[in-house]
Amino acid sequence: LKNCSSENDENRNFILKSGALPVVTAWIRAFSRLERQIGQNDGSVATAEESAGRFRKMEEHITSFLTQAIVLLRNLATVSSYRDDFVAFGALRAVVEVLSMWENDAELLLNASRVVSKLSLTKSCQEEMASISGFHESFIQVIARHQDRAPLLIRLTFVLGNLTSSDEEHRMKIFGCRNSLDIVLDILYTHGQLLISAAEELETKIEQSVSPTNEASPADVNELSKHASQDLLVKVVRLLAHLAISPDVGPVLATKEKIEMLIMLANTINIVYCEELILNVVSAITNLSYYSGEDSIIWQTRMELVKILSEMLFVENQEAVLEATRAFGNLSRDQDARRLMHSSRIDEALVLLLDHSDRDVLAASA
Repeated sequence: LKNCSSENDENRNFILKSGALPVVTAWIRAFSRLERQIGQNDGSVATAEESAGRFRKMEEHITSFLTQAIVLLRNLATVSSYRDDFVAFGALRAVVEVLSMWENDAELLLNASRVVSKLSLTKSCQEEMASISGFHESFIQVIARHQDRAPLLIRLTFVLGNLTSSDEEHRMKIFGCRNSLDIVLDILYTHGQLLISAAEELETKIEQSVSPTNEASPADVNELSKHASQDLLVKVVRLLAHLAISPDVGPVLATKEKIEMLIMLANTINIVYCEELILNVVSAITNLSYYSGEDSIIWQTRMELVKILSEMLFVENQEAVLEATRAFGNLSRDQDARRLMHSSRIDEALVLLLDHSDRDVLAASA
């Protein structure tokens, strides 16, 4: 079933119509119960070598089956019209239980995260995730435990980003998890440094190039845009931007020292190289610049931000222009920032944007 459903939409629909989802869900739940029983017995049975070996062998069979079943669910989850059934038959809860129970099995976690990432695009599944006890805590714990596994982190932060895009309950539940902000910011800082190093190497290469245009080659741009850290940073920064919307989470997030990496990325990475990342970075900075507390790292660097964001007003990407304009709306509440905006002629640029074809840009500049 796993192989039949891997690349064939017709087969996926047939399997779903045949009632496979509740059956596979029941299997997963049964094996999860068996795993819990093994865990309980493993602690009570004497240290007999024969018993220990039997339990290990049984656990290997359980993990092997669950991996196949979870991959099957991953394939079936691509059929968006059946995603509500993942809630109705308890499949989503069964997969989340696997995530929480097998925190050290990288392959099983990755496949389970792929299922949840697809389901997190559907409203009914998002609501179900909010109702699962310990859901957010399990995700944060897995993220903390596997900070060196980018493919897994990409999917987990993608899920959390989807959940927090428009739901305050999800934002607050993540905020309530122990060290959640610090755990996410650690990823931001580590991978931000890696990407910045790669970008600086590219700039050095351009400077030393004999090319008359003094520009990066398409191959170099493509290499940086596909840097191993880039996709993960896109998801992490998007999550931080959504968390910053919360009036409870945003002010706390703005005071975290490692949030400064957002400013470093905006100042170092050219939007031409990593467009989606820089759009998310500017969006996060815009949301965080709303909070003007004395301890806010973002607010403390507002003069630097005026200079960095001024360049965004003249890029071709309309979304970048909009986010930068919104940021200036927040920064302009400060008198010193207004003076710098005036001396840098940013106010004149904002006036020109009043004639912009996009109504959102026009409204933000007004």
